[in-house]
Formats: sequence, structure tokens, C-alpha cells
Amino acid sequence: DDDEKSVARAAAEAYVRRMYSAHDMLHVDVGENSGVIEARWWYKYRSTAPKTNAPLRFGKLVLCDEQDLEKVGNTLSSSILPAYEQDVKDQKPAYIDMFGDMPVTDGTPLNTLHVLLKGARLEVDDETFSAALDKSLNPTKIVDAVSKAGVRSVNFIANEPPLYPRAFTFEATKDGLKEDPLRRNMRPTFYHLLELESLTDNYNLTPLPTVNRDLRIYIGDEKDAPNPRFASQ
Repeated sequence: DDDEKSVARAAAEAYVRRMYSAHDMLHVDVGENSGVIEARWWYKYRSTAPKTNAPLRFGKLVLCDEQDLEKVGNTLSSSILPAYEQDVKDQKPAYIDMFGDMPVTDGTPLNTLHVLLKGARLEVDDETFSAALDKSLNPTKIVDAVSKAGVRSVNFIANEPPLYPRAFTFEATKDGLKEDPLRRNMRPTFYHLLELESLTDNYNLTPLPTVNRDLRIYIGDEKDAPNPRFASQ
């Protein structure tokens, strides 16, 4: 009913604003597509430089009812990613006029997609779940759809009641969508906030299990170290 939809819209907006609280959120829009709640937002990485001197980025949260993990890729390529691409084409010119843009020159994708797998409960271990998604996400049609949409990463959120949801982040690479194990069960924006990308330039990192999933601990070895001491063990 209307009350339930109002709660769902409020929850979606709260999730987005909380996840991206350390970014410059320019606009958040929560609506419906065929009766299903969706959230769209435009944002930039926060810095001391003027906002006009930063690339404009797009994010979207969608719900996916597919219960068969090996069919998730078909849903992405047939409906979710084409709609995502159209959203960017329709909305980006207006937001460039309002907030400015600094396009990247190397063609690096900037946008993010969050997919809540409503029907897929995590009844298997992380590795099995990730492998099933990997198999589903890497046919040529998926790779092409991701490229056209300018998607940098796809974050999958899987239900595991009564525990917290699990998260798997797949990055767009030249070989297709590949999960980044450093981001597993991490809030989507933590990777940037913790500057893990800079660390991985010089260190081989291995995540350690923690009781609190908001606490991240990594062991790292210098990549040029002649005798690695930690991450390789």
C-alpha cells in the first residue's frame, strides 16, 4: 500500500545518503519503475578543490527478484543496464549545467550500480556465491552492456536474515566483471575512503576476518620485497 511504499522510498534514500555521506551528494531521486522502488543519485568525490573541477558521477540502486544466480546476468543485460544507460543519457546534460564536470581523458568509467538481490538468500559460502555470480556476469553481452553504461563497479547485496546482508563488489575490467576480494562484505564506499587502491599499488594485501564487519584489517607485503613476510603466508 501507499504507507509501505513511503517507508521503502525513505529506506532507499537513507541507505544511499548513509553510504555516500563522505561524498558530495548533488541530487538523490527515489521513484518507481514498474512498481519497484529505485534510487538514482549524482555525486562527486569530496575534495578541497571547487566542485566544478571534479568528474560528475552517477549511481543507481535497483532491486532484482531473480532467485537463480546464474540468471542474474541475463536480467542485468536485458533490463537493468539498458535502463541505467538511458538514465545517464537523459539526465547527465542537465546536471553538467548545474554542477559542472571534468571528464576523464583516459576513458575510465566512473559510475556505480547497486543491485539488491531480493530473491537470493546466501545459503552457500562466500566463495560459492561469488563464483556463481562470476559465471553469470561474464558473457560477452554483459561486458558490452557494462561498457555502454559507463559502469565502474557493480555492488551486489545478498540477504542473509537474521544476520546483516553480505556484499560482493565486481569491478569492470578488460576481461569483464571481476570481484574484488578486498571489498567483500565492505560498505561500497569504504574502498575509496580507506584509499585501498593507493595501497594496492605498492602492497599485496590480504584481508583478515573480524567480528565487526565495519572494522577492516589487512596484512600487506611490499610488492618489491625480496622475501615477503606476511600476505604470502
